[in-house]
Amino acid sequence: MFKELHSQREDDKAEFLFECVKLIESGECDNQEMRFLLEEMCKVIEPVKPDPEYQLQLVRAQTQELYFRGRMQKQPYLST
Repeated sequence: MFKELHSQREDDKAEFLFECVKLIESGECDNQEMRFLLEEMCKVIEPVKPDPEYQLQLVRAQTQELYFRGRMQKQPYLST
């Protein structure tokens, strides 16, 4: 439901934030509801960005064979 409320339009974002602040200031919500609303407001103000994926090319030194056994054929490795 909240994903549908989080529109990309600036007017919708401002209205959502205004309504959340109004609800918090009214005192009708308990601490858990207040925390939830504050978290949703933070998501609107600063959306969570996914971590980028990197491809890693690993080269094993002969001195590291004890730690990395077998062949490393799965090249390149994803950072995730």
